[in-house]
Parts: sequence; structure tokens; C-alpha cells
Amino acid sequence: KNKINLGCGYGHNTGYKIAIKNNFKFVARIDNDMVMPKKFFSEIIKNFDDKNIQAVSPKILYKKYKNRIWWMGTKIKHNLKFQRNMRDYKYGMKDRNFKIKKIRSDAIAGCASIMRVKRLKKVGLSDKDFFYGPEDIELSRRLSINNNSLLVDLNSKIYHGVSKSFTKIPLKR
Repeated sequence: KNKINLGCGYGHNTGYKIAIKNNFKFVARIDNDMVMPKKFFSEIIKNFDDKNIQAVSPKILYKKYKNRIWWMGTKIKHNLKFQRNMRDYKYGMKDRNFKIKKIRSDAIAGCASIMRVKRLKKVGLSDKDFFYGPEDIELSRRLSINNNSLLVDLNSKIYHGVSKSFTKIPLKR
């Protein structure tokens, strides 16, 4: 009779509500299997000097394969299925010194992102009906105010433990 929803959207909203209630400027959404370099927050937060930027994700590398990219932005087109649109580049691509240091993206990564609390308050919290997966794509669409407001900072790196269900293709070091 009483439906209990314990998915990602529901869990993230707990933190979002605290950020809104306390008038925080930013809220970070970082999964528990992430490893952050020491100056991660002090560096990535600088992206918000541009008032147009509403949310930022770092370049996400595999924890086990530190020279391989798990995620660095995407174009989601019309599909809300994150797994189908997760990357516009080769799976497990080698990390390198990219000429472009910041990429405008259609989505921020659900496992590692920072967003403006003011914008989150305006567009609403995560949709609790999304248990796992596309909740970050759906929220990204609402957070975006134009084609330039979601960003992936390739200078900022974070390392993802990644669930076994997402590592079907073996990567070589």
C-alpha cells in the first residue's frame, strides 16, 4: 500500500534539501566509490566564476586503470537512457593532455558533479521515480539554461571504483 522509494533520486534529495535549507551556494554529488585528489574542490569550484555555468563534472577516470577515461561529457540527444549516451568517444579511451580543457556537455555525471544550489532550488530536486541510471540525465536537462551552462572540466580529475556491471569490456593498463 505505502510505496517506499529508496533510489538515487530519493537519496540525493536528502542532501539537496540540506543545501537549500542552509543557503549553500553549491552542492556536490560524489558517489562513495570515488577517490578525489587533494585539491579537487578548490580547483573545480573556480569554474563557477562564470555566472552562466550551472553545474560541473570533472573528467572521471577508472580507479583501477588510472590512465583510462570512464566519462568526460556527452551529447544526450533525445534519449534519457544514460548508458546509451554515456560517451561520444571510445570506451576506456586513454587519458591524455587534451588541447581543449573544458567541454560543454548536455549532462553532468551523477556520480561526480557540483551544481549551483540556487538553480537546483529553482528547477526542483531529483525525480524520485528514477531509481538508478537516468536520474542524472533528467536533472541535467532541468539544470541547463542553455547549451553552455553544463561543463566538464578536463583539468579536474576524479577516480571511479565503478561497479562490476559497468566493466564488461576488459581494459589493459
